[in-house]
Amino acid sequence: MATTPSFPKISRLGTWTPGWNDAVEREKALSEAERARLLYVACTRARDHLIVPIIPEAGKRKGMLGWLAPDLPEWDEDAAEQLVDGCLLYDRRLIEDEEDAASDGDDAAARDGAAAAADDPSAQELDAAEHARASWQEDRAELLRAAGRELEVLTASSVELLWQRPLTIEVNEADGTVVSSGKGPPLPVGDAVHQVMEVIDLAAPGSIEPVVGAVCSEFGLLDRREEIQALVEQCLASPAVARAVAAEASWREVPFTIPWEDGLAVGRIDLLFVEDGRIVIVDYKTDDVAPDAIGEAVESHRSQAEVYAAAAKKTTGLPLSEVVFVFCRAAREGACRWD
Repeated sequence: MATTPSFPKISRLGTWTPGWNDAVEREKALSEAERARLLYVACTRARDHLIVPIIPEAGKRKGMLGWLAPDLPEWDEDAAEQLVDGCLLYDRRLIEDEEDAASDGDDAAARDGAAAAADDPSAQELDAAEHARASWQEDRAELLRAAGRELEVLTASSVELLWQRPLTIEVNEADGTVVSSGKGPPLPVGDAVHQVMEVIDLAAPGSIEPVVGAVCSEFGLLDRREEIQALVEQCLASPAVARAVAAEASWREVPFTIPWEDGLAVGRIDLLFVEDGRIVIVDYKTDDVAPDAIGEAVESHRSQAEVYAAAAKKTTGLPLSEVVFVFCRAAREGACRWD
């Protein structure tokens, strides 16, 4: 027996395609959910007080007001003023009715004047009130100043001796090269070395020339390509990198933000790995350090190592073994160790 095909419903109001009624119901549910969301947002944005005009009488409240009605405080319809949740509320209509009902205005004014005279504060009370207000204003101003201070953000790599990376630099106007005014290479050289070490395969780097060339082109350092490649090769040849390759787990360029003193400390850890259940941190340095001055250089970076150590312990929950500084220009390593 053949089945009867399903045709669109037809009525005097129009034609609906199959599934129309279900779609309408879903649309209504979505619209209702959106209204509930908007009501929640409106109610939770109030800082001190949420004022809800209640116009329909009880039993006739619909929509958003109907949702709120069960949680609204009860209102005494006959009271001109009342205390609701610690707030004194007034019904101006009833107050005006009471004022209109007062027949003897002169007597009322006399009574009010006598009451006011009886309540007049003394000069001593006025002085005390003015002093209290002045103190409050000073306290408020100090609170506003304190609240307006920006949160101090410390960059981990900045907490080292200044001679390692000088504050002042100059630009060669001929070619735009950044030249340091003290020891160490130009800042972009170190950034380029870090960029290469981030993207190459530490376990099987293969030919690194294409990567070095691409990074030098990006940083505008093609004239220092050989220098940067030599520094990268020294990093790859370091014992610390070999330990990371053999470790049970390792990560590169690990960003962090942690509470530090009265603000935050932010930074990126070049290389982090787990060895015998303890964290080891590796930081590449392109400082111009003599081989016999490695110990002094490590001490100059100890504050930075302490920030890295705090970040690693806080985020991993593992004990820290050491922070190893790879001084690739000197082909040496130095470490800050923790027991």
